Formats: sequence, structure tokens, C-alpha cells
Amino acid sequence: DHQGELAFDGDPNTYWQSNNYEGLPQQISIDLGKEYMLAGFAYTPQSMNREGMIEKGSVLISKNGKKWKVLTSFAFGNLINDPTRRSVNFDLKVQTRYIRVRSDEGAEGSTVAAIAELDFFE
Repeated sequence: DHQGELAFDGDPNTYWQSNNYEGLPQQISIDLGKEYMLAGFAYTPQSMNREGMIEKGSVLISKNGKKWKVLTSFAFGNLINDPTRRSVNFDLKVQTRYIRVRSDEGAEGSTVAAIAELDFFE
């Protein structure tokens, strides 16, 4: 019910959710189709319930979708009480085709990850 494409379908009322309840980290990997120069990203948590809100995580990049490199880590506070869009600017712009958002810690100890909208900006 919560497939990967729902993380970037332009509708904050739908969301992607990982299906693994075995623990963290959980992640979503995206093929952008070609290389882009990216300056950051925005994360909108799903707000239907508290499950899967990403409190702390990492962004990884890859040129080929096989070898990944950590680009940055992030921490979002108070998602439970304020489930609004959060933005992260990268220290430097980066050119990549593949990008992965990993949940390293879920709000209230959640062991799944969920994303209503994920946007990357140049």
C-alpha cells in the first residue's frame, strides 16, 4: 500500500513506508534517471500516524547505484508534535544519479521509515 514512488508523487497525503520491522537502518534508494547537481533535499514526514517518522538519518550518493558514499547526516527534532517539511542543505553541491535516504533513528523508537514527500533541489 505504501510503494516507493509515493515518496515523490507530489501528494503529501500519500506516503512510502518500509516494510521491514526488524530494526534500523531502513532506507529508500532513488535512480534520478540522469546525473543532477544537487544542493540539498526536503523531507515531509507522513502525518497519518506516528509510524516511521525519520528523526535522524543519512543521505548517501552513488554514480552507479552499487558503490555508495555518505554525503551528509541530519537530525530533525520534534516531528511528532510538528510533522512539517524539513530541509537540509548540503555543505557543497554534488553531482549524482543515485541517492539514498537512510533512517538511522525513528521518532519514538519506530523501526520502519516513512516519507510523504522527498524533494531534491539544485
